[in-house]
Amino acid sequence: MRCKIKVEGIERVVARAKKRLAAETTAHQAKLDHYAARTKDHQAAGRRAANGRPPVPLEAKTVIVRQRARLARALERLEEARNPRPAPTATARASLSDPDSRLMLSKRGGFLQGYNLQIVCARSQLLLAVELQDNPADMTALVPMVRTTQHNCQAAGITEEVRA
Repeated sequence: MRCKIKVEGIERVVARAKKRLAAETTAHQAKLDHYAARTKDHQAAGRRAANGRPPVPLEAKTVIVRQRARLARALERLEEARNPRPAPTATARASLSDPDSRLMLSKRGGFLQGYNLQIVCARSQLLLAVELQDNPADMTALVPMVRTTQHNCQAAGITEEVRA
């Protein structure tokens, strides 16, 4: 359902981009035709070509180049929405040498094979607890890390309160 709504939204964006490109192309083509007709009239009357700088060719017009690029990007997004890449499942393994690691979503998109590292340290840079987990969410690691820190402090004989 959500994918269908996304595709419909992108289809509307593509339609608007096509409409804008057609409008800009038509408007600029009219300028080119008007200049060509004016030049032809002036030459027929025995004068030099039309006064003024000739309009930029259609292929070099900045607005049209931008609209074409916008349409191309919209078409790429539409293709990606219609044919999404399958996301790996939670049990998917990409590393035979480290089967405990997991595919995790990276910051810049895509997936990385690895772990999520959690560290608790004191202000004096003394490490109180270090754990690796295969869950990409940090929220699930807070309570276990606090318990591990308390246990490690008791085992080390640290009686002072640990402050952030």
